[in-house]
Amino acid sequence: MVKYKDSVARVTPGSRNIVVDGVRIENGKLVDENGDIAAALADTLPDGVEEFTIKIKIELPEEE
Repeated sequence: MVKYKDSVARVTPGSRNIVVDGVRIENGKLVDENGDIAAALADTLPDGVEEFTIKIKIELPEEE
């Protein structure tokens, strides 16, 4: 599932945060429950934006 949230401009420029939950790698592609996430990500990008940074957050398992 792809979600996004726009923030209004303040002292820093406005930004768009995009969250894709349940992502995994299948056959060398990033997919979620709906399949390949590339098209869904492209649909959430503002007009004219073709390049972006991806940040990945992973919860590490507790060590025993």
